[in-house]
Amino acid sequence: MSYKATSGLLVWIQGDIKGEWYTALDWQYKHFVEEIRFGTMKTMCYPTPLVKTMPFTHGPYKYRFHIHNDWNPCFIENMTTKKVREIKYFELGISAHDYKNQTPPKKSIITSNK
Repeated sequence: MSYKATSGLLVWIQGDIKGEWYTALDWQYKHFVEEIRFGTMKTMCYPTPLVKTMPFTHGPYKYRFHIHNDWNPCFIENMTTKKVREIKYFELGISAHDYKNQTPPKKSIITSNK
């Protein structure tokens, strides 16, 4: 089986089993791209070593992101359960021009070719 993806931003969230990754849910994607601020220059010199974002709520849980060195590595923390998961993101066919015209960046869609 093979897969195809549309141009856009792919965001993956670490699963419970070692080596397992899931595509970000819509709410995870939305909050992540708001916090990482693609298409912006965050600092003029040295990257910020660690940013822990303001907490937000989804359902009964409270979350926040940990963003290291302005861009990566990134993590999502469930502040209610204390579970921390790594986030990986990949840009497919996105240019700096696209970031200026898409707020937030378009989410890449993955489908299978059966």
